[in-house]
Amino acid sequence: MKLSSRTDPGRSLGISWVIFPTPWGEIKKKSFVDTPSACPVGITSWRQDSSFREIVKTIFLIVRYFDVVKSKLEMNNHFYYLNRIAVAFSFIILFLNGCNNPQKTSSHSGEETETGIISKEYTTRSGQIFILTEDKSQGASINKVKISTRKFENANEEFILGEIDPVETVFLADLDQNGYDELYFTIRSAGSGSYSWIYGFVSNNDKSVSSIYVPDISEVDLKSGGMFDGYMGHNSFIIENGVLVNNFPVYHKNDTNASPSGEHRKIRYTLIPGEAGWMLKPIEKIKQF
Repeated sequence: MKLSSRTDPGRSLGISWVIFPTPWGEIKKKSFVDTPSACPVGITSWRQDSSFREIVKTIFLIVRYFDVVKSKLEMNNHFYYLNRIAVAFSFIILFLNGCNNPQKTSSHSGEETETGIISKEYTTRSGQIFILTEDKSQGASINKVKISTRKFENANEEFILGEIDPVETVFLADLDQNGYDELYFTIRSAGSGSYSWIYGFVSNNDKSVSSIYVPDISEVDLKSGGMFDGYMGHNSFIIENGVLVNNFPVYHKNDTNASPSGEHRKIRYTLIPGEAGWMLKPIEKIKQF
C-alpha cells in the first residue's frame, strides 16, 4: 500500500514505507505503534505525539532510500546491510528512549503537564471509573475542576465545576452502603481561615452518575447552640468507621484565627436520596475535648 501523492514525501523516488524490510523479514509499522509493550506509558505518549510519527516516517524513508541507492549504484551488499543495521539500531534507541523518558500527557496520568493540567482515574470496586481533571494554569489558589466517567452502563457524564479552591484530597467511599462507591474530593481555601469543603458524585447502580448536594453552612448553623457553633475554618473531612466526618476546632468570641480556645467538634454526615437527587446531610454534632 502506497501513500497518496499529497502525503507521501518519498513518492518521487517510488518509496513506500508502510512495510519496514529487514534482513530478518518484514515488520509492519503497526507493530511499533499499535501493539502494547512493556512500556505502555511511553508508547501512549508517542501515539499522541505527531513529532514521533514524523520521526518514524523519516526512518522508513531512509530505509527505502537505501533500496533505491542499492539498485541504482549497485552498492556492495555488505556495506548496504551495515547501513540498514545502523538505521535499525537508531530506531531501537528511539524506542527505548521513549520508554525511559515518556512525555507528560493529561490523559489519566496523574502527573502535571506543562500547561498545569492533572488528570487521574479512580476505579470503583465494581470497575467503573471516575476521572478528576484539575486545571491549575491560573495559579496555585484557584483550580478549574472537571469530573468525567467511564464504563457506566447507560451514560458517561461530565461535570464542570468551574473555578474553585485547590483540591486537597480525593477518595472513594460507599456512605449509603448500597454496594456502589461514590467519589468525593475536598478543597481548601488559601486564606488564613483555611476553610475546607467537600464535593461528591454518586453512582446510580453503576448505570449513571449524579452530583451530590451538600448544604451550605447557614447563619442559623453558626449561632450559639447550632450545628456549626464556633466554626471558623481549619476543618478537615475524613472517613471514620464508614461515616463521613467534618472535624474542626471551636472558636470562642475573642479568639484569633490562629488560636482557637474551644474543644474540637465532629459533624457526622449521612448520604440520603432527596427530592431532586442525593444529599449529604449533617446529622450529629459530637464534642471532643
